[in-house]
Amino acid sequence: MTGINHIAGGIAFTGIFASFSDINIFQSPADLAVTLFFSLLPDIDHTKSPLGKVFFPLARYLDRHFGHRTLTHSLLCWIGVTLLFRLLFFVFFTHTQPKTVHELTSNACLAYLSHLIFDMCTKSGIPFFYPFSAARCVIPGNPAMRLPAGNAKVETLIFCVFNSLTLTCYPLMKQGFWMSYNNAFKTFAHLHNEYRRSPSGLEVTFQTQHESISKGLVVAAEDHQAVVFLSGTAEGFKEISQETTELIAFRHPAQTLLREKVAFADISEDSLRSLLRLPLLQLSLHSSHPVHYLDKGEVKINKSLRLQYTDSFSFSVEMPDSSQLLHQIYKQEMLIQEEKVKQQQSLDSLYKVKEHIRQLEKIYPYLTDYEKGKATAKLKRLHEWLEKFHLHAPQIESFEKELSFLKSRLEPHPVFNGYVVLLKIQE
Repeated sequence: MTGINHIAGGIAFTGIFASFSDINIFQSPADLAVTLFFSLLPDIDHTKSPLGKVFFPLARYLDRHFGHRTLTHSLLCWIGVTLLFRLLFFVFFTHTQPKTVHELTSNACLAYLSHLIFDMCTKSGIPFFYPFSAARCVIPGNPAMRLPAGNAKVETLIFCVFNSLTLTCYPLMKQGFWMSYNNAFKTFAHLHNEYRRSPSGLEVTFQTQHESISKGLVVAAEDHQAVVFLSGTAEGFKEISQETTELIAFRHPAQTLLREKVAFADISEDSLRSLLRLPLLQLSLHSSHPVHYLDKGEVKINKSLRLQYTDSFSFSVEMPDSSQLLHQIYKQEMLIQEEKVKQQQSLDSLYKVKEHIRQLEKIYPYLTDYEKGKATAKLKRLHEWLEKFHLHAPQIESFEKELSFLKSRLEPHPVFNGYVVLLKIQE
Protein backbone atom coordinates (compact mmCIF):
# COMPACT_ATOMS: atom_id res chain seq x y z
CA MET A 1 0.00 0.00 0.00
CA THR A 2 1.32 3.43 -0.93
CA GLY A 3 2.18 6.12 1.60
CA ILE A 4 -0.69 8.37 0.54
CA ASN A 5 -3.15 5.55 1.19
CA HIS A 6 -1.59 4.87 4.57
CA ILE A 7 -2.22 8.54 5.40
CA ALA A 8 -5.81 8.46 4.14
CA GLY A 9 -6.48 5.15 5.84
CA GLY A 10 -4.74 6.24 9.04
CA ILE A 11 -6.98 9.31 9.27
CA ALA A 12 -10.15 7.27 8.70
CA PHE A 13 -9.15 4.40 11.01
CA THR A 14 -7.80 6.58 13.83
CA GLY A 15 -10.63 9.10 13.59
CA ILE A 16 -13.33 6.45 13.86
CA PHE A 17 -11.80 4.40 16.69
CA ALA A 18 -10.58 7.46 18.63
CA SER A 19 -14.18 8.73 18.64
CA PHE A 20 -15.04 5.88 21.03
CA SER A 21 -12.93 7.75 23.63
CA ASP A 22 -14.35 11.17 22.65
CA ILE A 23 -11.11 12.12 20.90
CA ASN A 24 -11.40 14.25 17.76
CA ILE A 25 -8.24 13.99 15.66
CA PHE A 26 -9.21 17.22 13.86
CA GLN A 27 -9.55 19.32 17.03
CA SER A 28 -5.94 20.55 16.94
CA PRO A 29 -2.96 20.57 14.54
CA ALA A 30 -1.00 18.44 17.03
CA ASP A 31 -3.60 15.64 16.98
CA LEU A 32 -3.70 15.57 13.18
CA ALA A 33 0.10 15.78 12.87
CA VAL A 34 0.57 12.82 15.23
CA THR A 35 -1.98 10.80 13.24
CA LEU A 36 -0.21 11.51 9.94
CA PHE A 37 3.27 10.82 11.33
CA PHE A 38 2.44 7.51 13.00
CA SER A 39 0.39 6.24 10.08
CA LEU A 40 3.66 6.36 8.07
CA LEU A 41 6.13 5.48 10.84
CA PRO A 42 6.28 1.65 10.33
CA ASP A 43 7.74 2.22 6.83
CA ILE A 44 10.76 4.00 8.33
CA ASP A 45 12.60 0.71 7.65
CA HIS A 46 12.46 1.48 3.91
CA THR A 47 14.85 4.09 2.49
CA LYS A 48 12.43 5.11 -0.29
CA SER A 49 9.44 5.74 2.00
CA PRO A 50 8.52 9.35 2.96
CA LEU A 51 9.89 9.02 6.50
CA GLY A 52 12.76 6.83 5.27
CA LYS A 53 13.97 9.73 3.16
CA VAL A 54 13.70 12.14 6.07
CA PHE A 55 15.45 9.82 8.54
CA PHE A 56 17.72 8.20 5.95
CA PRO A 57 20.53 6.94 8.27
CA LEU A 58 18.02 5.20 10.54
CA ALA A 59 16.08 3.79 7.56
CA ARG A 60 19.26 2.41 5.98
CA TYR A 61 20.32 0.78 9.26
CA LEU A 62 16.94 -0.90 9.74
CA ASP A 63 16.77 -2.02 6.12
CA ARG A 64 20.25 -3.58 6.18
CA HIS A 65 19.95 -5.33 9.56
CA PHE A 66 16.28 -6.35 9.62
CA GLY A 67 14.80 -5.75 6.16
CA HIS A 68 11.52 -4.15 5.15
CA ARG A 69 8.30 -5.16 6.94
CA THR A 70 10.00 -6.97 9.81
CA LEU A 71 10.85 -5.28 13.11
CA THR A 72 8.88 -2.03 12.61
CA HIS A 73 5.82 -4.02 11.47
CA SER A 74 5.66 -6.18 14.60
CA LEU A 75 3.54 -6.25 17.75
CA LEU A 76 6.65 -5.73 19.86
CA CYS A 77 7.64 -2.54 18.02
CA TRP A 78 4.07 -1.22 18.10
CA ILE A 79 3.93 -1.57 21.91
CA GLY A 80 7.46 -0.20 22.37
CA VAL A 81 6.91 2.86 20.17
CA THR A 82 3.58 3.60 21.89
CA LEU A 83 5.17 3.47 25.36
CA LEU A 84 8.18 5.52 24.27
CA PHE A 85 6.13 8.31 22.78
CA ARG A 86 3.71 8.28 25.71
CA LEU A 87 6.72 9.04 27.92
CA LEU A 88 7.77 11.88 25.60
CA PHE A 89 4.26 13.32 25.53
CA PHE A 90 4.13 13.08 29.33
CA VAL A 91 7.39 15.04 29.67
CA PHE A 92 6.31 17.85 27.34
CA PHE A 93 2.56 18.17 28.05
CA THR A 94 1.71 16.86 31.52
CA HIS A 95 2.27 20.19 33.32
CA THR A 96 0.35 22.34 30.84
CA GLN A 97 -2.25 20.03 29.26
CA PRO A 98 -2.62 16.68 31.10
CA LYS A 99 -5.51 15.60 28.86
CA THR A 100 -3.34 16.05 25.77
CA VAL A 101 -1.03 13.21 26.85
CA HIS A 102 -3.86 10.67 26.67
CA GLU A 103 -5.20 12.04 23.39
CA LEU A 104 -1.87 12.13 21.57
CA THR A 105 -0.88 8.68 22.84
CA SER A 106 -4.21 7.20 21.70
CA ASN A 107 -3.86 8.80 18.26
CA ALA A 108 -0.29 7.55 17.90
CA CYS A 109 -1.25 4.02 18.97
CA LEU A 110 -4.22 3.78 16.60
CA ALA A 111 -2.43 5.38 13.63
CA TYR A 112 0.53 2.99 13.95
CA LEU A 113 -1.87 0.04 14.28
CA SER A 114 -3.78 1.17 11.17
CA HIS A 115 -0.59 0.85 9.10
CA LEU A 116 0.00 -2.69 10.37
CA ILE A 117 -3.59 -3.77 9.72
CA PHE A 118 -3.63 -2.34 6.20
CA ASP A 119 -0.33 -4.07 5.39
CA MET A 120 -1.88 -7.32 6.61
CA CYS A 121 -4.47 -6.84 3.88
CA THR A 122 -1.79 -7.07 1.16
CA LYS A 123 -0.82 -10.37 -0.44
CA SER A 124 2.53 -10.65 1.41
CA GLY A 125 1.18 -9.65 4.86
CA ILE A 126 3.54 -8.85 7.77
CA PRO A 127 5.41 -10.89 10.44
CA PHE A 128 3.28 -9.43 13.27
CA PHE A 129 4.94 -11.57 15.97
CA TYR A 130 8.51 -10.88 14.82
CA PRO A 131 11.14 -11.66 16.22
CA PHE A 132 9.41 -14.56 17.99
CA SER A 133 7.90 -15.87 14.77
CA ALA A 134 8.52 -15.11 11.11
CA ALA A 135 5.06 -16.33 10.09
CA ARG A 136 3.14 -13.79 8.03
CA CYS A 137 -0.17 -12.49 9.37
CA VAL A 138 -2.72 -11.70 6.67
CA ILE A 139 -6.30 -10.44 6.41
CA PRO A 140 -8.24 -12.22 4.95
CA GLY A 141 -6.90 -15.76 4.68
CA ASN A 142 -7.83 -16.12 0.98
CA PRO A 143 -4.93 -14.67 -1.13
CA ALA A 144 -7.31 -13.79 -3.95
CA MET A 145 -9.18 -11.38 -1.69
CA ARG A 146 -6.07 -9.53 -0.52
CA LEU A 147 -4.77 -6.32 -2.10
CA PRO A 148 -2.13 -6.58 -4.83
CA ALA A 149 0.95 -4.36 -4.59
CA GLY A 150 1.63 -1.66 -7.17
CA ASN A 151 -1.80 -1.76 -8.84
CA ALA A 152 -2.67 1.88 -9.60
CA LYS A 153 -6.39 1.22 -10.09
CA VAL A 154 -6.69 -0.63 -6.77
CA GLU A 155 -4.68 2.06 -4.95
CA THR A 156 -6.88 4.78 -6.43
CA LEU A 157 -10.02 2.92 -5.42
CA ILE A 158 -8.70 2.43 -1.88
CA PHE A 159 -7.83 6.12 -1.66
CA CYS A 160 -11.36 7.09 -2.67
CA VAL A 161 -12.88 4.63 -0.20
CA PHE A 162 -10.77 5.96 2.69
CA ASN A 163 -11.56 9.60 1.90
CA SER A 164 -15.26 8.86 1.47
CA LEU A 165 -15.24 7.08 4.81
CA THR A 166 -13.56 10.07 6.46
CA LEU A 167 -16.05 12.56 5.00
CA THR A 168 -19.02 10.38 5.89
CA CYS A 169 -17.85 9.76 9.46
CA TYR A 170 -16.59 13.30 10.14
CA PRO A 171 -19.64 14.20 12.31
CA LEU A 172 -18.99 11.00 14.27
CA MET A 173 -15.34 11.95 14.76
CA LYS A 174 -16.26 15.50 15.80
CA GLN A 175 -18.96 14.58 18.33
CA GLY A 176 -17.60 11.25 19.52
CA PHE A 177 -19.18 7.85 19.00
CA TRP A 178 -21.20 7.70 22.22
CA MET A 179 -22.40 11.28 21.85
CA SER A 180 -23.62 10.47 18.33
CA TYR A 181 -25.23 7.25 19.57
CA ASN A 182 -27.08 8.89 22.49
CA ASN A 183 -27.98 11.90 20.35
CA ALA A 184 -29.65 9.63 17.80
CA PHE A 185 -32.33 8.61 20.33
CA LYS A 186 -32.81 12.04 22.01
CA THR A 187 -34.37 10.62 25.19
CA PHE A 188 -33.77 11.71 28.77
CA ALA A 189 -32.23 8.29 29.54
CA HIS A 190 -29.65 8.80 26.79
CA LEU A 191 -29.14 12.40 27.93
CA HIS A 192 -28.41 11.02 31.40
CA ASN A 193 -25.91 8.50 29.96
CA GLU A 194 -24.06 11.19 28.04
CA TYR A 195 -24.11 13.59 31.01
CA ARG A 196 -22.31 11.00 33.16
CA ARG A 197 -19.67 10.64 30.45
CA SER A 198 -19.09 14.37 30.04
CA PRO A 199 -17.17 15.81 33.03
CA SER A 200 -16.59 19.12 31.21
CA GLY A 201 -20.32 19.71 30.60
CA LEU A 202 -23.10 19.03 28.14
CA GLU A 203 -25.15 21.50 26.10
CA VAL A 204 -28.75 20.58 25.27
CA THR A 205 -31.22 22.16 22.86
CA PHE A 206 -34.86 21.58 23.82
CA GLN A 207 -38.40 22.87 23.49
CA THR A 208 -40.99 22.83 26.23
CA GLN A 209 -44.73 23.00 25.65
CA HIS A 210 -45.99 26.36 24.34
CA GLU A 211 -42.46 27.84 24.48
CA SER A 212 -39.74 28.61 21.97
CA ILE A 213 -36.60 26.54 21.48
CA SER A 214 -34.03 27.04 24.24
CA LYS A 215 -30.42 26.04 24.73
CA GLY A 216 -28.60 25.54 28.03
CA LEU A 217 -25.94 23.67 29.98
CA VAL A 218 -26.97 20.51 31.83
CA VAL A 219 -26.06 20.69 35.54
CA ALA A 220 -27.98 17.59 36.68
CA ALA A 221 -29.68 14.74 34.84
CA GLU A 222 -31.71 11.63 35.59
CA ASP A 223 -33.55 9.11 33.43
CA HIS A 224 -36.75 11.19 33.26
CA GLN A 225 -35.72 14.79 34.04
CA ALA A 226 -32.84 17.23 34.06
CA VAL A 227 -31.80 20.66 35.35
CA VAL A 228 -30.46 23.12 32.78
CA PHE A 229 -28.70 26.44 33.29
CA LEU A 230 -29.80 29.02 30.72
CA SER A 231 -26.83 31.37 30.65
CA GLY A 232 -27.57 35.03 29.90
CA THR A 233 -31.32 34.77 30.54
CA ALA A 234 -33.57 35.81 33.40
CA GLU A 235 -34.70 32.22 33.97
CA GLY A 236 -31.33 30.95 35.23
CA PHE A 237 -31.85 27.32 36.25
CA LYS A 238 -34.74 25.45 34.63
CA GLU A 239 -36.09 21.99 35.38
CA ILE A 240 -37.21 19.98 32.35
CA SER A 241 -38.88 16.57 32.19
CA GLN A 242 -39.78 14.09 29.50
CA GLU A 243 -43.52 14.74 30.02
CA THR A 244 -43.30 18.41 29.03
CA THR A 245 -40.05 18.73 27.05
CA GLU A 246 -38.86 17.58 23.66
CA LEU A 247 -35.10 17.13 23.33
CA ILE A 248 -33.79 18.38 20.00
CA ALA A 249 -30.04 17.77 20.31
CA PHE A 250 -27.17 17.73 22.78
CA ARG A 251 -23.45 18.16 22.29
CA HIS A 252 -20.19 19.04 24.01
CA PRO A 253 -20.21 22.82 24.63
CA ALA A 254 -17.51 25.31 23.73
CA GLN A 255 -17.36 26.30 27.42
CA THR A 256 -16.22 24.12 30.30
CA LEU A 257 -18.61 23.64 33.21
CA LEU A 258 -16.85 23.82 36.59
CA ARG A 259 -18.18 23.14 40.08
CA GLU A 260 -16.41 24.75 43.03
CA LYS A 261 -17.30 23.84 46.62
CA VAL A 262 -16.46 26.49 49.20
CA ALA A 263 -16.85 25.96 52.96
CA PHE A 264 -16.99 28.99 55.26
CA ALA A 265 -17.09 29.62 59.01
CA ASP A 266 -17.95 32.75 61.02
CA ILE A 267 -17.89 35.09 58.04
CA SER A 268 -19.60 38.48 57.92
CA GLU A 269 -22.64 39.50 55.92
CA ASP A 270 -20.52 41.41 53.39
CA SER A 271 -18.23 38.41 52.87
CA LEU A 272 -21.23 36.14 52.32
CA ARG A 273 -22.75 38.49 49.74
CA SER A 274 -19.43 38.63 47.89
CA LEU A 275 -19.24 34.82 47.86
CA LEU A 276 -22.77 34.35 46.51
CA ARG A 277 -22.42 36.38 43.33
CA LEU A 278 -22.14 33.32 41.05
CA PRO A 279 -25.02 30.91 40.28
CA LEU A 280 -25.47 28.39 43.11
CA LEU A 281 -25.82 24.67 42.58
CA GLN A 282 -26.21 24.09 46.31
CA LEU A 283 -26.23 26.22 49.46
CA SER A 284 -26.23 25.12 53.10
CA LEU A 285 -26.34 28.12 55.45
CA HIS A 286 -26.49 28.56 59.22
CA SER A 287 -26.86 32.09 60.61
CA SER A 288 -26.64 33.57 64.09
CA HIS A 289 -29.66 35.78 63.25
CA PRO A 290 -32.90 35.13 61.37
CA VAL A 291 -32.48 35.44 57.60
CA HIS A 292 -35.22 36.67 55.24
CA TYR A 293 -34.86 35.12 51.76
CA LEU A 294 -36.87 34.23 48.67
CA ASP A 295 -37.40 30.55 47.82
CA LYS A 296 -39.45 29.78 44.68
CA GLY A 297 -41.33 33.05 44.96
CA GLU A 298 -42.10 32.65 48.67
CA VAL A 299 -40.51 34.78 51.41
CA LYS A 300 -39.14 32.61 54.22
CA ILE A 301 -37.45 33.34 57.55
CA ASN A 302 -34.97 30.85 59.02
CA LYS A 303 -31.64 30.63 60.77
CA SER A 304 -30.75 27.45 58.83
CA LEU A 305 -31.56 26.86 55.19
CA ARG A 306 -30.72 24.60 52.23
CA LEU A 307 -31.22 25.62 48.61
CA GLN A 308 -30.47 24.11 45.21
CA TYR A 309 -30.12 25.60 41.73
CA THR A 310 -30.42 29.29 42.50
CA ASP A 311 -29.33 31.85 39.94
CA SER A 312 -29.08 34.62 42.56
CA PHE A 313 -29.60 34.49 46.33
CA SER A 314 -31.02 37.68 47.84
CA PHE A 315 -31.37 37.90 51.61
CA SER A 316 -31.59 40.29 54.53
CA VAL A 317 -30.72 39.76 58.19
CA GLU A 318 -33.22 40.52 60.93
CA MET A 319 -31.62 42.78 63.58
CA PRO A 320 -33.38 44.24 66.72
CA ASP A 321 -33.77 48.05 67.05
CA SER A 322 -30.80 49.27 69.10
CA SER A 323 -30.90 52.99 68.26
CA GLN A 324 -31.60 54.06 71.88
CA LEU A 325 -28.80 51.92 73.23
CA LEU A 326 -26.42 53.25 70.61
CA HIS A 327 -27.34 56.81 71.66
CA GLN A 328 -26.48 56.00 75.29
CA ILE A 329 -23.14 54.51 74.21
CA TYR A 330 -22.39 57.62 72.18
CA LYS A 331 -23.14 59.91 75.15
CA GLN A 332 -20.95 57.82 77.47
CA GLU A 333 -18.05 57.90 74.99
CA MET A 334 -18.37 61.68 74.68
CA LEU A 335 -18.38 62.04 78.49
CA ILE A 336 -15.20 60.01 78.80
CA GLN A 337 -13.58 62.08 76.05
CA GLU A 338 -14.53 65.38 77.74
CA GLU A 339 -13.17 64.24 81.09
CA LYS A 340 -9.88 63.22 79.51
CA VAL A 341 -9.60 66.62 77.83
CA LYS A 342 -10.23 68.45 81.15
CA GLN A 343 -7.61 66.36 82.91
CA GLN A 344 -5.07 67.08 80.17
CA GLN A 345 -5.81 70.82 80.30
CA SER A 346 -5.29 70.78 84.11
CA LEU A 347 -1.93 69.05 83.71
CA ASP A 348 -0.88 71.52 81.02
CA SER A 349 -1.66 74.48 83.34
CA LEU A 350 0.35 72.93 86.17
CA TYR A 351 3.31 72.34 83.86
CA LYS A 352 3.26 75.94 82.61
CA VAL A 353 3.23 77.42 86.16
CA LYS A 354 6.09 75.20 87.33
CA GLU A 355 8.11 76.06 84.23
CA HIS A 356 7.49 79.79 84.83
CA ILE A 357 8.70 79.48 88.45
CA ARG A 358 11.82 77.61 87.31
CA GLN A 359 12.68 80.31 84.76
CA LEU A 360 12.22 83.17 87.32
CA GLU A 361 14.40 81.43 89.90
CA LYS A 362 17.06 80.83 87.27
CA ILE A 363 17.40 84.52 86.28
CA TYR A 364 16.73 85.97 89.78
CA PRO A 365 20.43 86.49 90.76
CA TYR A 366 21.05 88.60 87.64
CA LEU A 367 18.15 91.01 88.15
CA THR A 368 18.37 94.58 89.50
CA ASP A 369 16.94 95.36 92.90
CA TYR A 370 13.82 96.79 91.32
CA GLU A 371 13.37 93.79 89.08
CA LYS A 372 14.01 91.46 92.02
CA GLY A 373 11.18 93.09 93.89
CA LYS A 374 8.79 92.50 91.03
CA ALA A 375 10.04 88.88 90.53
CA THR A 376 9.59 88.18 94.24
CA ALA A 377 6.00 89.36 94.16
CA LYS A 378 5.28 87.26 91.08
CA LEU A 379 6.89 84.14 92.58
CA LYS A 380 4.74 84.63 95.68
CA ARG A 381 1.59 84.72 93.57
CA LEU A 382 2.62 81.58 91.59
CA HIS A 383 3.36 79.63 94.77
CA GLU A 384 0.02 80.66 96.21
CA TRP A 385 -1.63 79.33 92.96
CA LEU A 386 0.21 76.03 93.39
CA GLU A 387 -0.99 75.72 96.98
CA LYS A 388 -4.59 76.21 95.90
CA PHE A 389 -4.28 74.02 92.74
CA HIS A 390 -6.21 70.73 92.64
CA LEU A 391 -5.60 68.33 89.76
CA HIS A 392 -8.78 67.42 87.92
CA ALA A 393 -9.08 63.65 88.47
CA PRO A 394 -12.31 62.26 86.98
CA GLN A 395 -13.43 58.70 87.57
CA ILE A 396 -12.57 57.59 84.06
CA GLU A 397 -12.23 53.96 85.06
CA SER A 398 -15.80 53.81 86.37
CA PHE A 399 -17.05 55.58 83.24
CA GLU A 400 -15.31 53.01 81.03
CA LYS A 401 -16.83 50.13 83.00
CA GLU A 402 -20.27 51.60 82.40
CA LEU A 403 -19.46 51.93 78.69
CA SER A 404 -18.44 48.25 78.51
CA PHE A 405 -21.70 47.28 80.17
CA LEU A 406 -23.71 49.26 77.60
CA LYS A 407 -21.79 47.66 74.70
CA SER A 408 -22.39 44.19 76.11
CA ARG A 409 -26.13 44.77 75.75
CA LEU A 410 -25.71 45.30 71.99
CA GLU A 411 -26.60 42.42 69.68
CA PRO A 412 -23.46 41.01 67.97
CA HIS A 413 -23.04 41.30 64.23
CA PRO A 414 -24.46 38.32 62.35
CA VAL A 415 -22.05 35.54 61.38
CA PHE A 416 -22.59 32.72 58.89
CA ASN A 417 -21.39 29.13 58.59
CA GLY A 418 -21.93 26.48 55.93
CA TYR A 419 -20.85 25.64 52.41
CA VAL A 420 -21.78 26.53 48.85
CA VAL A 421 -21.30 24.78 45.49
CA LEU A 422 -20.76 27.44 42.84
CA LEU A 423 -21.27 27.08 39.10
CA LYS A 424 -18.47 28.50 36.97
CA ILE A 425 -18.47 28.60 33.16
CA GLN A 426 -14.99 28.76 31.67
CA GLU A 427 -14.79 30.02 28.10
